[in-house]
Amino acid sequence: MSPFYTRKKNPGVKEEEHVDRLIAKGRESLNLGNFKVALKFFNKALELEPDNADALLHKADAISQLKKDS
Repeated sequence: MSPFYTRKKNPGVKEEEHVDRLIAKGRESLNLGNFKVALKFFNKALELEPDNADALLHKADAISQLKKDS
């Protein structure tokens, strides 16, 4: 095995689909009021797609909600 070999977590799953699932889980967490958890999902999505508008928008919403709770 090559030292540069990286194993994908879910081979066969497109990165876009993975990002979409992370955003969906983040939105679900937002709706349940779990803003810190939601923020983690959106950050993970943004690691994969830094320019994803949905993830950026919902991340901003999560941050806003966290500031309201402080």
